[in-house]
Amino acid sequence: MKILPVLAAIALILCITSVLPTDTAEGDVLRIHVRANSNSTEDQQIKMQVKDAIVGYLTPLLADCDTKQKAKETVKENIKGIL
Repeated sequence: MKILPVLAAIALILCITSVLPTDTAEGDVLRIHVRANSNSTEDQQIKMQVKDAIVGYLTPLLADCDTKQKAKETVKENIKGIL
């Protein structure tokens, strides 16, 4: 099943917490990048499905986070729900 390698890659990305500053004044935004196995249409569709599932899962958990550090801690505490 092709989704398993994608999920494994996402788990790795989340474990190392791919956090990049943004153009916001505070630079206090947590960004998570989901990468596909390739640029094929199928892999890109899977990536979008995985991204949507992760966003759906994390949105309510992160709703009350007011700092990037709190968001990082919340993601780490809930990583098993993403895997």
